[in-house]
Amino acid sequence: MKSTTFKLAFFAVSLLLFTACHKSLREHAVEEAQEYTRKFCPTPDNNHVRTDSAVFNIQTDEYIYYCTLTGPIDSREFVDFHRKEITQNLRLAIRQSIPLKRYKDAGFKFRYICRSAAQPNTIWLNVLITPDDYQ
Repeated sequence: MKSTTFKLAFFAVSLLLFTACHKSLREHAVEEAQEYTRKFCPTPDNNHVRTDSAVFNIQTDEYIYYCTLTGPIDSREFVDFHRKEITQNLRLAIRQSIPLKRYKDAGFKFRYICRSAAQPNTIWLNVLITPDDYQ
Protein backbone atom coordinates (compact mmCIF):
# COMPACT_ATOMS: atom_id res chain seq x y z
CA MET A 1 0.00 0.00 0.00
CA LYS A 2 2.82 2.35 0.93
CA SER A 3 4.56 1.67 -2.38
CA THR A 4 1.39 2.38 -4.38
CA THR A 5 0.80 5.65 -2.54
CA PHE A 6 4.39 6.69 -3.17
CA LYS A 7 4.11 5.84 -6.88
CA LEU A 8 0.87 7.81 -7.20
CA ALA A 9 2.38 10.80 -5.39
CA PHE A 10 5.52 10.64 -7.56
CA PHE A 11 3.41 10.44 -10.71
CA ALA A 12 1.26 13.40 -9.62
CA VAL A 13 4.31 15.55 -8.81
CA SER A 14 6.01 14.57 -12.08
CA LEU A 15 2.89 15.42 -14.07
CA LEU A 16 2.59 18.76 -12.29
CA LEU A 17 6.23 19.63 -13.00
CA PHE A 18 5.93 18.60 -16.63
CA THR A 19 2.82 20.65 -17.27
CA ALA A 20 4.20 23.64 -15.34
CA CYS A 21 7.23 23.76 -17.66
CA HIS A 22 5.21 23.28 -20.84
CA LYS A 23 4.39 26.53 -22.65
CA SER A 24 1.02 27.15 -24.21
CA LEU A 25 0.78 27.69 -27.94
CA ARG A 26 -0.01 31.35 -27.27
CA GLU A 27 3.09 31.79 -25.11
CA HIS A 28 5.13 30.08 -27.82
CA ALA A 29 3.69 32.47 -30.43
CA VAL A 30 4.69 35.48 -28.30
CA GLU A 31 8.26 34.20 -28.01
CA GLU A 32 8.48 33.22 -31.67
CA ALA A 33 7.35 36.68 -32.79
CA GLN A 34 9.90 38.31 -30.48
CA GLU A 35 12.64 36.03 -31.76
CA TYR A 36 11.70 36.70 -35.41
CA THR A 37 11.83 40.44 -34.76
CA ARG A 38 15.15 40.20 -32.95
CA LYS A 39 16.81 38.05 -35.62
CA PHE A 40 15.39 39.36 -38.88
CA CYS A 41 13.84 42.81 -38.50
CA PRO A 42 13.88 45.13 -40.13
CA THR A 43 14.01 42.89 -43.16
CA PRO A 44 15.52 44.10 -46.42
CA ASP A 45 13.03 45.69 -48.80
CA ASN A 46 11.31 43.09 -50.94
CA ASN A 47 9.21 44.65 -53.72
CA HIS A 48 9.21 47.91 -51.74
CA VAL A 49 7.94 46.29 -48.53
CA ARG A 50 9.96 45.83 -45.35
CA THR A 51 8.86 43.95 -42.24
CA ASP A 52 9.72 46.01 -39.16
CA SER A 53 8.50 43.65 -36.45
CA ALA A 54 6.12 40.88 -35.50
CA VAL A 55 4.13 40.47 -32.30
CA PHE A 56 1.52 38.08 -31.00
CA ASN A 57 -1.41 39.53 -29.05
CA ILE A 58 -2.62 36.88 -26.58
CA GLN A 59 -5.87 38.73 -25.84
CA THR A 60 -7.01 38.75 -29.48
CA ASP A 61 -5.12 35.68 -30.77
CA GLU A 62 -3.60 37.85 -33.49
CA TYR A 63 -0.18 37.39 -35.02
CA ILE A 64 0.63 40.90 -36.21
CA TYR A 65 3.20 41.95 -38.79
CA TYR A 66 4.22 45.62 -38.85
CA CYS A 67 5.51 46.62 -42.27
CA THR A 68 6.69 49.72 -44.09
CA LEU A 69 5.91 50.53 -47.71
CA THR A 70 8.67 52.30 -49.65
CA GLY A 71 9.30 53.80 -53.05
CA PRO A 72 6.58 53.79 -55.70
CA ILE A 73 4.05 51.85 -53.61
CA ASP A 74 4.28 54.30 -50.69
CA SER A 75 1.14 56.23 -51.59
CA ARG A 76 -2.56 56.29 -50.83
CA GLU A 77 -3.36 56.10 -54.55
CA PHE A 78 -1.30 52.96 -55.11
CA VAL A 79 -2.67 51.16 -52.05
CA ASP A 80 -6.27 52.14 -52.76
CA PHE A 81 -6.00 51.05 -56.40
CA HIS A 82 -4.40 47.67 -55.46
CA ARG A 83 -6.10 47.04 -52.09
CA LYS A 84 -8.15 44.04 -53.25
CA GLU A 85 -5.16 42.40 -54.95
CA ILE A 86 -2.87 43.04 -51.96
CA THR A 87 -5.45 41.59 -49.56
CA GLN A 88 -5.94 38.50 -51.74
CA ASN A 89 -2.17 37.95 -51.91
CA LEU A 90 -1.81 38.24 -48.13
CA ARG A 91 -4.65 35.72 -47.63
CA LEU A 92 -3.02 33.35 -50.08
CA ALA A 93 0.36 33.70 -48.36
CA ILE A 94 -1.19 32.79 -45.00
CA ARG A 95 -3.20 29.94 -46.53
CA GLN A 96 -0.05 28.43 -48.09
CA SER A 97 2.29 29.04 -45.14
CA ILE A 98 3.59 25.79 -43.70
CA PRO A 99 5.44 27.41 -40.73
CA LEU A 100 2.14 28.97 -39.56
CA LYS A 101 0.19 25.70 -39.74
CA ARG A 102 -0.07 25.13 -35.98
CA TYR A 103 -1.31 28.69 -35.50
CA LYS A 104 -3.84 28.30 -38.30
CA ASP A 105 -4.99 24.98 -36.80
CA ALA A 106 -5.56 26.85 -33.51
CA GLY A 107 -7.69 29.43 -35.33
CA PHE A 108 -5.35 32.37 -34.82
CA LYS A 109 -5.85 35.56 -36.83
CA PHE A 110 -3.14 37.37 -38.75
CA ARG A 111 -2.91 41.10 -39.21
CA TYR A 112 -0.71 43.20 -41.49
CA ILE A 113 -0.27 46.85 -40.58
CA CYS A 114 1.61 48.75 -43.28
CA ARG A 115 2.94 52.26 -42.71
CA SER A 116 4.38 54.82 -45.06
CA ALA A 117 8.17 55.22 -45.12
CA ALA A 118 7.81 58.87 -46.15
CA GLN A 119 5.09 59.62 -43.57
CA PRO A 120 5.70 57.20 -40.67
CA ASN A 121 2.53 58.19 -38.80
CA THR A 122 0.41 57.23 -41.82
CA ILE A 123 -1.02 53.72 -42.03
CA TRP A 124 -1.79 52.77 -45.63
CA LEU A 125 -3.07 49.29 -44.94
CA ASN A 126 -4.52 47.36 -42.01
CA VAL A 127 -5.61 43.87 -43.09
CA LEU A 128 -7.02 41.23 -40.75
CA ILE A 129 -6.96 37.64 -41.99
CA THR A 130 -9.30 35.31 -40.10
CA PRO A 131 -9.73 31.53 -40.23
CA ASP A 132 -12.56 32.04 -42.75
CA ASP A 133 -9.99 33.63 -45.08
CA TYR A 134 -7.38 30.86 -44.94
CA GLN A 135 -9.28 27.62 -44.44
